[in-house]
Amino acid sequence: MFLRKIAIGFLGVVLMVSLSGCTWPPWSQKTTSAPPTSATVAPSETASETAAAGESVSLCVPNDNADGFVPMETISTKSPGEIGSELINLLVEVGALPAGVEMLSLDVGDEIMLDMNAAYGQAVSSTGTAGEYMLVGTVVNTFLDYFDKHFIFLTVEGKSLTTGHGGFTDPMTYFIDQRTHYDDPLELGDIPATVAGLPEAKAVENLLRYIGGYWNSTKGEFVGFVTHCGRPQIDFGLWDTEYIRSGAMTGAAATGEVTAELVFLLLEQPAWEGGDGFPQEPETVIVDLDSFRNSGKLTVTIPPLNNGKKLKYTHVGKTFQEAYDAHEASLH
Repeated sequence: MFLRKIAIGFLGVVLMVSLSGCTWPPWSQKTTSAPPTSATVAPSETASETAAAGESVSLCVPNDNADGFVPMETISTKSPGEIGSELINLLVEVGALPAGVEMLSLDVGDEIMLDMNAAYGQAVSSTGTAGEYMLVGTVVNTFLDYFDKHFIFLTVEGKSLTTGHGGFTDPMTYFIDQRTHYDDPLELGDIPATVAGLPEAKAVENLLRYIGGYWNSTKGEFVGFVTHCGRPQIDFGLWDTEYIRSGAMTGAAATGEVTAELVFLLLEQPAWEGGDGFPQEPETVIVDLDSFRNSGKLTVTIPPLNNGKKLKYTHVGKTFQEAYDAHEASLH
């Protein structure tokens, strides 16, 4: 899995682009208000009784400033076999994608294979880098969230999606919010107050401003504390194997002046050639910011890694790709 390049290099280009003053969607002639937290789709007249009851789904849509994504809960009345095209239709309906965009085919296995129509390719190609990030990110994130997968191939009429700013020929993973907390760290003296304020939302946000991004250990482990569609998330694993776990934060508590326990609900990991897979399960991760305050190293205890021993991590970037590249560079 990690021996091939992941198509996140494009993200680095966007990170250098100022997003101030951007509005969403780019085809709008005026600044839009922030997306509502929920939307309701009218039941289809031809839906089956099962479908008519509706399935709650979460879309990952751009925020008004085009610098991040927010979740939007909505209802699908389509059958399971139609859910792929329904997700795209809902994204169009709420304005995250322009009218005329449609899905052509979908194959969900270990990775998602998603083919879109020419209207989508034209929409992505005709906007700037910030607009590309939003148009591709809303699709990638929504499908990865819905199907609980790590990677997705995105094509247009069977061909690679390419634009003037780059290509999307390799599998893509989650598009992170551009309002990365690590860009704007707090004063280090505020760490005790931040930890003491857990689990309040503001304290969690401030904690992510300290630890946000991806970190590598000298032994090949990695851990990422990122925001996925407005939700705190963890990614961790071993670079030289196919072991990777991800999950959303469900709780946070102070355990000392500068230590905290963060609880994540890890996604189910299906079996693969190298392993038996894992069930959906909660995991408590211990974060100690003492070394970070003194030396810039973050001490983290993740039970599945090294039998739960404390490991020190160095910050290596905002994205999964940057962390992978840093690991590769350390081997040479």
